[in-house]
Amino acid sequence: MRTLYLPDVPIVEDAADKLDLKKFVSSIHGALSDAAAPFVFGIFGDWGVGKTSAMRLLERKLEQDVTAGVAYNIPIWINIWKYENELDMVYPILFELKRDFEKRLPISEATTSLMKDFVRVAGASLFALADLGLRAVTKQAVGEAIKVKDIVYHYDLVAPAVGELEQRLEAWATQVTQLPQLYEEFVDTYAHQLARKFQVEPSCIRLVFLIDDLDRCLPDTVIDVLERIKNFLSVNRCVYFLAVNQHVVQQGIRNKFASVELDGREYLEKIVNYSFHVPEPLPDAVSSFALGRLNELLPDEKDRSTLQPHLQNFGQILGACGFSNPRKITRILNRYLAFVLRHSSPSYVWNTKNIVRLLIMAEYFPAVFQVFWANASGAKEELLALADGASTFPAFEAKHGISLGISRERIAGMRQLFDLQAPFQPGEPDIKAHIIAVAEFTRVR
Repeated sequence: MRTLYLPDVPIVEDAADKLDLKKFVSSIHGALSDAAAPFVFGIFGDWGVGKTSAMRLLERKLEQDVTAGVAYNIPIWINIWKYENELDMVYPILFELKRDFEKRLPISEATTSLMKDFVRVAGASLFALADLGLRAVTKQAVGEAIKVKDIVYHYDLVAPAVGELEQRLEAWATQVTQLPQLYEEFVDTYAHQLARKFQVEPSCIRLVFLIDDLDRCLPDTVIDVLERIKNFLSVNRCVYFLAVNQHVVQQGIRNKFASVELDGREYLEKIVNYSFHVPEPLPDAVSSFALGRLNELLPDEKDRSTLQPHLQNFGQILGACGFSNPRKITRILNRYLAFVLRHSSPSYVWNTKNIVRLLIMAEYFPAVFQVFWANASGAKEELLALADGASTFPAFEAKHGISLGISRERIAGMRQLFDLQAPFQPGEPDIKAHIIAVAEFTRVR
């Protein structure tokens, strides 16, 4: 049997939407239509749940609106993670905006003028916001690059050139003040040119920035991007969508501002005007998604036919267990097929539902798997009691010498994951045999 290994790629077309994200995207699309710019939306969810896919589907929907002439919310995609090392985190947004007008507008005298306006905005942002601006100011004035907060502590250093320094700081402050105005003027100019192209009123044009992978950046970068959008780029005609794992971002904010005990949730709420949470797919949708991915992973029709009963069970158990993260489902699919390849001879005697459960535990809940390894039947009853609220996590962790951390919340919602089945008839492998087989395959003990 031959199995493929597929990359983790987002959904970009409705036909590939097996988890029914289109209803979620339609609700976002409706909210966008009713939002008054400037506005900042959040698309929240754990890594791998489909935030990028939802935003790609939204991008497609907005482009279709423009093509059909029903709305003119111009989507601009920004993968902010690839700009992690930029000095000025306004620049990635400006750069993708530049690419957008180069794509949508023919080269003309008007676009040449637009490019000049772009250069003014980019120059102002680089000088005003990158810390580079102040370093250049102070280095020219006193021979050493310092920050504003350091000036107070370096008065003796700056005193000989205080007059020149004040002039340069005043110029810097002017750039900071002018940046939002320059940005808004640039956006307005671009909107008027698009309006002429589409033969609509300029008031119909809005720019929708779809910012992905912000939660993969370092906390300093995340905070820079959020503050730049809030303080300088939230202008008329502009709407921003931020796809983030809010828990990761909030923790990063808390760590960054630990000395002042800043609440990460409250900080994020000041930036994001309204948030959507990627919904949990229904069990049937999870089963359908898993079956579809398995069919993609098995190129040979004969192999698919042979494994069809097991494939169906695979999707059903994922849905029943509440295991619905698309990225993680694909990973477990590959693990499962590799297990089948190893144990396909002389006959397939393993209980599929037990194997799938144990592969999930070995991959994503290794501490729980270790408990099963030590005492299969006892672990099952204890974990079912945890999921039912009949016992407490601290007591369970203390008894087994483990820490479940953030897995506590997930375990509470995945009761059936731990309900391993005893053999139905004599000769079938028991639960311990299943655990040993998965442990040997994954090297998890």
